[in-house]
Amino acid sequence: MNKKSITIGVTGHRDLDKMDKEKLSKKIKDILLHFKNSYKDFYLISALAEGADSLVANIALKIGFKLIVYIPFCESEYVKSFANKDHQKEYFKLKDLAVDFKVICLNKVQSKDLCYQKLGKEIVDNSDYLLALWDRVDNQKIGGTADVVKYKMQKDKNNSLIIIDIKR
Repeated sequence: MNKKSITIGVTGHRDLDKMDKEKLSKKIKDILLHFKNSYKDFYLISALAEGADSLVANIALKIGFKLIVYIPFCESEYVKSFANKDHQKEYFKLKDLAVDFKVICLNKVQSKDLCYQKLGKEIVDNSDYLLALWDRVDNQKIGGTADVVKYKMQKDKNNSLIIIDIKR
């Protein structure tokens, strides 16, 4: 083992409907196993939103990663943002397995988009690598996947961004 620990952050789209989930899950698992084989301790930071965040979190937990959960604003409001109301149960199930939990915007929220942007920056700033499940389209959405990827690319020139191309 080379280093003591590694932390991987995840960002990605919530709608992965057009993806072959089995193929996508295998790619994610292979990437995470690569890191697991090189480090003593391994962590994943995820917001546990439906789609990319929860998919990666489930795979990471199954192979022994420790989960850290960051959410953009108060939990009661955040879980209302899930399009699939069944995802609320999965969110709480995964959150209960986390070793750490952090709410990024603690005060009354003026702009949820700005909280999502702060969330993305916190994930990038606290991760050694960023795993992005992204369609490579910059929709200019504040706090969206493209915004997080751009922040990572501006901040870090060490090839610590891993993009898995997805279809939407």
